[in-house]
Amino acid sequence: ISFNGTEGKRSRRRRYSGSDSDSVSERKRPKKRGRPRTIPREIIKGFSDA
Repeated sequence: ISFNGTEGKRSRRRRYSGSDSDSVSERKRPKKRGRPRTIPREIIKGFSDA
């Protein structure tokens, strides 16, 4: 029974490790976040102009 439990946990870990697309999307997300950071700067400039 304990073997099945460990296998279930390992299968979940395999799913996370197997989710290469998810890891790639996460890597792309930080890049997208970097771009929005420059956009808020423009918004701040707008406030300073106001």
